[in-house]
Parts: sequence; C-alpha cells; structure tokens
Amino acid sequence: MRVGVFFIFSLFLVCFGCPNIKSPTTVHETADRALLPLVRKHQLVGAVVGVVAGENQSVFVYGETTLGTGQKPDINTVYEIGSISKVFTGILLAALAHDGLVTYDDPVENLLPKSVKMPNFQGQSITLTHLATHTAGLPRLPDNLSPADPDNPYADYSDSLMFDFLTGYTLPRAPGSLYEYSNLGAGLLGYALALQAGLTYEKTLRKYVLDLLNLQDTTITLSADQRERLAPGYISKHFGPIPLKPSVTSNWDFDVLVGAGGIRSTMKDMMLFLNANLNPQGPLADTLNDAQQPRKEIIENVQIGLFWHISYDDKWDGPLVWHNGETGGYHSFICFSRTYGIGVVILANTVSSAVDQAGMAIFEAARFLPLE
Repeated sequence: MRVGVFFIFSLFLVCFGCPNIKSPTTVHETADRALLPLVRKHQLVGAVVGVVAGENQSVFVYGETTLGTGQKPDINTVYEIGSISKVFTGILLAALAHDGLVTYDDPVENLLPKSVKMPNFQGQSITLTHLATHTAGLPRLPDNLSPADPDNPYADYSDSLMFDFLTGYTLPRAPGSLYEYSNLGAGLLGYALALQAGLTYEKTLRKYVLDLLNLQDTTITLSADQRERLAPGYISKHFGPIPLKPSVTSNWDFDVLVGAGGIRSTMKDMMLFLNANLNPQGPLADTLNDAQQPRKEIIENVQIGLFWHISYDDKWDGPLVWHNGETGGYHSFICFSRTYGIGVVILANTVSSAVDQAGMAIFEAARFLPLE
C-alpha cells in the first residue's frame, strides 16, 4: 500500500517531438507505447486503462487476466486497488462530517472505546483530520504487525493488537506538525468512523459513499460472481537483468486496517468514481469537493486533502489530484485535473511502479491529443 509522494512531476515520459521518433497522435497510441512493452517484457500480466477527456472517455486493455490463458481484462475485471482505498476513507470522513456524525477536529479517542488510551503530545490530541492528512505522528506501520502469513500481511492484525500498540506508543512530535505517510493512521480512521456509524467499515462505506455513487462492484468482501471476475495478482521476477514470467501471489485480506488498503474495484466503477470527482454533483457533491480541499503542505508545490495528494506545476493551470496504490500483486493509479476536465485510472494485476509512469504519460497526452 505504497504511495510515491515525490514522483508526480518526474514522470512525463512520453517523448513528444524526440529526434527520429514519431510522436504519438492519440492517447491510445501513447498508452500502447507505455504499456505494451511492459507486457512483452513480463513486467505486467495485464492492465486496464480508463481515460476521461471532457465529454469523451475511453478504456484500453492490455495483456491477460491470468497468465497464459489469452483472456483479456475488461471493465468488469476486479482488482485490488491498495492505497487508493485511503481516498475512499477520506471521502467517508467528509460524508460523516456533512451528516453531523463527526467533526473534522474531533479527537480520535472520542470515537474509540473508553478503554483505549490514545497517545497525545503534551496534551495535544490526534484528530480525525490529522489521520486523514498523515500528520498524526503515527508510523507507517505498527511494530507489532507480525503476520502469520507474510504474503497476506494485514489479515490477522486485529483491533486488540492496534489498541495495544497505541497504548504503548509515544508521539514524536505535535499532531499536525509534519507529514508522515501512515497505513496505521488511515486504518485507524476507517475503524473509528465505522464505530461512530455503528456499522462495519464496509457497510458504513456502502451506506454513505458507494451506493450514492452507484459503485456496485467496489467492495471488500467479494461475492461469488466478483470472485470469478477477480484477476489474480502477480509479482514480476528477474534472473539478474533477464525478466522471467511473473509468479502468482496471494490476495490481501484486511481486518482492522481495512480503510488503508482493503478495497477491490473494477474499471467500470473507477470510471464512475473518476467522473464523480471531476464534476461533483448530486448528494455527495459537497462531500467530494471537501475531500479535495488542500489541508496541509507536504513539500513545496505538493499538498494533501483528505488523503488526496494535490500537486501544482507551472505547466498546468490548477492542481493535479492523485493517488496510487499497491498490494502484494496489484498496482493502481488515479490522477485528474478539474481545470482541464481530464483524468486517468489504471488498474493492473502486477506489482510495478512503471504503472505510475505510464499513468502520468497518458494523463499528459490527454491534455493535448484525441483519445482515439
């Protein structure tokens, strides 16, 4: 469940106008140049790319769902989306705040059982906003995460283990003072919001976000039909510099930290999600807008909203809003610009940071080129 905070402006890799190389003339051609070599070199088993450009949108597919079968992925293929789950948790926070169930400045401890001792810094409490902006002072992972199955590392990390860690943890600095990416903090936020709503995290997300956006294939617990459509996850392998065929790996399951990375989805749903965030309307309009508002500077020209990373560059008018995600066998990427009305989603069933690079190349192409 990783995110590359500093990668965003180093990834415009399409060589428009390079000597002796014909520039791509469409977004589709740009996507082909970025992703087909990854499939040929066994760096990707398969991927689905969704692009929105104003009134137009397209989906491009690459590789296979299962290696060696020849079956291509499609808009209904299910993928783990990893840390993009965090932006759903951030939107859930905004939804509960708009409904009056919480406020952004609520101390987390107010939502937890009274027996739980939350760490504080010189009397300063961790708030819900601190968790949603990675500024709570909590580490990336708790030091008592010791999975029985290293290939499924979050499956047996329970609320009691999380409470034990929090009780014994000393904050290194005041909450809100510094950005430090934390899967623990995101998971804790999702857990606390679900407690406040009186439901499981999955049912809370379904009630306050997913159903309102008509995201019927965005889920944590897979139905029998969704499990049939789940693309298995893969790890790319090498023998020295020589790429080998990727190997299949375990799916990731989540207990208490589900809000940090436990969501599965399809391109059909993620395109609905992308369009909803590009042009917020309906009952979640204010919620989606609020989640995108910058709340803390990370580094120069990069801020964070409710888990959305928000980047600025002289080449672009207005912010770029983005996140990526990775589990044991999947990589995902989403980026959009409301100023230009463009956005890109990639879902891949292989661990590969090259997906981020491809995503940014396609995103920049969508600003200048027709889709097809």
